[in-house]
Order: sequence, then C-alpha cells, then structure tokens
Amino acid sequence: MNSSAVHFHAAHRKTALPEAAIPCLPWRFRLVKAGRLATSLKRQRRPSAKHSDARTTRLQLKTALKVSAEPSSQLGEIFMHMHRIFLTGATGFTGSWLAEHMLDAGAVVTTLLVDSDADGIFNRTGIAQRVRRVYGSILDFDLLVRTIADHGIDSVFHLAAISVVHKAYGRPRESFEVNIRGTYNLLEACRVNRDLVKKVLLASSDKVYGDNPCLPYTETLPVQGMNPYDVSKSCADLIARSYHHSFDLPVGVARFANIYGGGDFNWSRLVPNTIRRLLNGEAPLVRSPSHGVYKRDFLYIKDQVRAFRSLFDGLSRREVWGQAYNFGMGDCLAVPEVVAKIQRIMGLEQIVPSMEKGEPGEILHQQLGTEKARIELGWAPSWSIDDGLAETVDWYTQLFLQGIKSDRVDAARCVSLGTESGPNRAFVAPNIT
Repeated sequence: MNSSAVHFHAAHRKTALPEAAIPCLPWRFRLVKAGRLATSLKRQRRPSAKHSDARTTRLQLKTALKVSAEPSSQLGEIFMHMHRIFLTGATGFTGSWLAEHMLDAGAVVTTLLVDSDADGIFNRTGIAQRVRRVYGSILDFDLLVRTIADHGIDSVFHLAAISVVHKAYGRPRESFEVNIRGTYNLLEACRVNRDLVKKVLLASSDKVYGDNPCLPYTETLPVQGMNPYDVSKSCADLIARSYHHSFDLPVGVARFANIYGGGDFNWSRLVPNTIRRLLNGEAPLVRSPSHGVYKRDFLYIKDQVRAFRSLFDGLSRREVWGQAYNFGMGDCLAVPEVVAKIQRIMGLEQIVPSMEKGEPGEILHQQLGTEKARIELGWAPSWSIDDGLAETVDWYTQLFLQGIKSDRVDAARCVSLGTESGPNRAFVAPNIT
C-alpha cells in the first residue's frame, strides 16, 4: 500500500442499500450525479452467508475513500516508517485519520484508551486491531511514563482533549483537568524518558489567540485565551513550549483552524451537522451572535494530516524545536456562507436555514496566517474549501445511503480521556466551531 495514502473508511451495515430502494430518496439526483451514484452502488458487493467471520466483517465495513493526502504524492516511502509512535486521542475524528495514516506509513502506533465503543469508527474500520492499545487515563502520570518506556516510544502526538467550546464552557473543571493536567502529565513523562523520545507534537487551536481583532493571526501575537476552552488550550500551548525552553524537549505546536471532513460525528459542529440535517430534509442550523456574524478559518482533514506530517519532519531540525505553527486556509468565511456552499453542493439551496443564538464563549472572527509554516516547513493547504466540502458531502452521502441512520452514528463515539463514559462523551480532536 502506498505510504503516502491516507485511508479513512465509513462504517456501514453488512448489506448495502439495494438499488431498488433508491427511488424513495427524493434528494438523490440533486445530491450526487446519477451516474456516480449508480456506479458507487454497483461497486458495493453484498456479503454471502459464508463470509461471516470477524475479519470479513471488518473488510465489509470499509468503503472506498482511498484518496492521497497530497495530490502530488512526492513524500517518499520513509515517512514514519518503523517509528514507534504514542498517539493520544486516537479514537476521535482527527485521531482516527492520523492513526490510519501512520499505520499505512509503516509506523508502530500505541494508543491510550479508556475503553472502545464497538460501534465507533476506530473499531469498525479495523484501526483498533492494528494499533497497540494501552487502557487508562491521560491523567495517570505513572501509566504514561511506563507506556513510553515499555513500548520504546520515540515520537508522541498529543491530540487528547475536551475539544468542543460549549462543553468546556459547561464543564470547566473537567476541561482544565484534561486539557492542562493531561498535557503536562504527558510532557513530563516525555522528559523522564528523554533518552527515548525524539519528537513531541501538540495539537493546539486558533482559539489560543483569544478574541483578538488583529487578523489574520500570526504566531507573534500573544497567547491570550479568555474562556474555559481557549484558556485550557492556551495553557497547554505555553506549557509545551516551556518544556523545550527549560528542558530542551523537542516539542512542536500545531495551531489549527476549524477542521472538517468525513468521519466527524460530533453533530454540534457546523459542517457535519449541516450535512446531516440536509440529508434528513431538515433546515440547517446557523448560530448567530447578538451583533454581526461568526467568521471562521477552515482546514480540510487531509490537509491537517499533511500538516502533522510536515511538522513531524520539521522536528528533525533543531531550529523547529519549541516553535508554534498556524495551519489553516488563511480565509475568514462567514458561517452562513459555509452553509450556503454545502447547500449548493447538495443541490438544496431552496431550504432556508434556521437561525439560533450563539453559544457562550464563542469568538466572533478568526483567521490564521500560515506564512511561517510555508517558509519553515514547506506546508500549504492543497484542498480548497469547495473541494474539501464536496468530498465531505460525498463521504456522508455514502454513509447514509449505506443505511447508517443519524441516531445510530451519533451514538458511535469513542473517547480516550479516561474521564467520561456513555453517550455524551467528548471527542478528542482539535476544536471545530
């Protein structure tokens, strides 16, 4: 398998939705071209009764979204090959994409799990069977130290977090525990095992800049989050860089814009919720502040994987240690504009969005400047917002056509924090508004 390919697959039932059932979906021809839809359905093979073993079931759960993470595919074969990587937050949206890329690139991946929902994407696509699993909490310092030592970890990717703004606002103590304490626990475990650990990557957020009117944000701006989520990410960001400044730990911080793409089942986020509601024939929801309109910078999931890859490679150079880098499109898009783009892609412009009051703690406008990443890491986004949204719509369309209902998908959440259980668990990926 090509090591530069990022594979992420939708989980679905063993039996594909029969063609005869398609006419009952009135939106199908507006949603995707009839030819593409027919071709997609014909390619789906129905399982026979004799193929009921677990391995075959997992293979049937994988559907085609095998697209290169970089169109030019100039990355070579050695990225991450045989590296021993410790990935926190592996069961989340971003973590699942990144874990599969690492595995396909030849890395040995160890993940930290509190448990693993059998219905979650992490399990249903077979990623769980390919990684080394350690069960426990990001808050258990001794476990982190032992895990790094016992598995001979040389690189650490820290994605685990309470990652949704309004959840952090509603549960600030828990958010501070996981996002701050969890971060310094892991960094200290890396320091204790400094003879092993050669690279540490922290997933941060554009929220660390706070409600700063100076757009686009550059890395020279102060880190000044004010609300619980923003503060927790600001602290984690600063603590990570302090471990380089004070202990020469090879740390790199990635500050991401709002990530979107297939596989995100946190329906409180703009892109997946808009697509889901439109698929269900419902009006999309647009959150609005008391004055003005929310504007955000977005980044497609495949470009985020490329960003992690670029920073990982960059940490081979000492001058990158202790640095923070912005990763985004560099645009400032109004939320209603993003919703309108999705509606145009799906051919459902006639549905009038429903407006609702914005959540507390939301920043009005955000935009990232990415010049530093371009110059020092050679990174730039490859997917436009329109192309990324089109692929994302196709991903969820295939998922729904294959018979996965939204309530079923909504329950398929995994967490690797060790602090929550049940259907209201938080995802462990960088925040998406």
